[in-house]
Amino acid sequence: MGVTELTFSDVESFCNTSSYTLTGWEAEQLVFMSRAFCRMLSEASDDIAVQAPYNLAASDEHALQKNRDKVAQQFMAMKKKRA
Repeated sequence: MGVTELTFSDVESFCNTSSYTLTGWEAEQLVFMSRAFCRMLSEASDDIAVQAPYNLAASDEHALQKNRDKVAQQFMAMKKKRA
């Protein structure tokens, strides 16, 4: 299924089943942050120039090397544009 955005229904359900009470503004911020996170995660998977907002495998050496290679490719592309 993958990563999905929080909905207002999700936040309401959380509040109803926990001892947390959120203001309307706080609930909006959670939903907006969730949308922004999902959007950036999607853009990062489509565009090498966009860094993912969070990488679950960041401790994995292979994933770290992959990120290093992405950054190196970005610098090479910038150098070519200047030349």
